[in-house]
Amino acid sequence: MDGIFIFGTPATSVIAIGSNDFHIYRLSEALSNKGWSLNPLQFPCGIHICVTHVHTEPGVADQFLEDVNTELEIIMEDRNVPVKGKLAMYGMSQSIPDRSVVGEITKSFLDSMYYTE
Repeated sequence: MDGIFIFGTPATSVIAIGSNDFHIYRLSEALSNKGWSLNPLQFPCGIHICVTHVHTEPGVADQFLEDVNTELEIIMEDRNVPVKGKLAMYGMSQSIPDRSVVGEITKSFLDSMYYTE
């Protein structure tokens, strides 16, 4: 598929995807909005899917590929749109030179999301 590549040669049911053309977290966000669960990766940026028994059910793989193609067409129309939301924070955290503060930032962020009186 134009715009994405698979990292390495998957030997198991986990497939990691990257892009040299746009920020790959945009594809993750778009597919998440369609109900797919992909996980972000860092160093380098990527996303991965773990293929499970559910994915082998009739039509599921075809639907996933169709959704990827549809979202890729939209993303490739404007490759420079920034990543938003929680994936933007996740992506930004890899640019912090002092890696020791990432845990503290993450803890503060999660505390703020789950704050109750």
